[in-house]
Amino acid sequence: MKFFFLNVLEISGMAFLCILLGCLSISLGFFFFIILLLSLILLRKRRFSLPAIVNEYESESYFIAPVSGKIIRISQTEKFKEIVIKMGLFDGWGLYLPCRSRVLNFGSQAQGKTFIPFWGVSKKLNLDLYDYDFIDFEGKKFYFYIYFYKKFKGNALFLEIDSGDIGQVTSCLGLFTCGGVIRLLVPNELNILVRKGMRVKGARSLIGEIEEPGVGNEHNGNHR
Repeated sequence: MKFFFLNVLEISGMAFLCILLGCLSISLGFFFFIILLLSLILLRKRRFSLPAIVNEYESESYFIAPVSGKIIRISQTEKFKEIVIKMGLFDGWGLYLPCRSRVLNFGSQAQGKTFIPFWGVSKKLNLDLYDYDFIDFEGKKFYFYIYFYKKFKGNALFLEIDSGDIGQVTSCLGLFTCGGVIRLLVPNELNILVRKGMRVKGARSLIGEIEEPGVGNEHNGNHR
């Protein structure tokens, strides 16, 4: 198990500090122990084996959940299918590559409103009115896009990638802190295998597949 910001020396130092403070004050030692425990849980990089169905076929045809959380919206437009996932505060904040692909671009887009409603994303809520960070990807068989929406200032996107990077499925891209909301735009040809209300695990849950090879592989630069 690897961690985003902590190496072995830092973890050992924090553990020693907890013991030292615990000798001076049980309550203070317990407080720092909780901080250390939460850091290890929330800032971990998960390393899952792929589902058996993905191992049996070419992974370019399959789409894995990029984050852990609850699916709160699935819809379709003329150009894309939309999957919105609400990340839980304690689900883990890791961001993972849904399929073997290349990073085309990433950045931020100002739309007018900074934070989406804290209580959640309703069916009628227009996400196009809210600021977001984004990453554009080019897979072997289709293009797809991930948008990141903030509910409060604690939501922050930290990336370990650069434009042009090519990654394998479930490669770690970075983290999105404090349980934000992500929006996936995938081609209409992607067969969605999940439904609203389901919980998915980042780098583990299979959420879609392309049934016909080569479809959906047309880049649309006007997706924003």
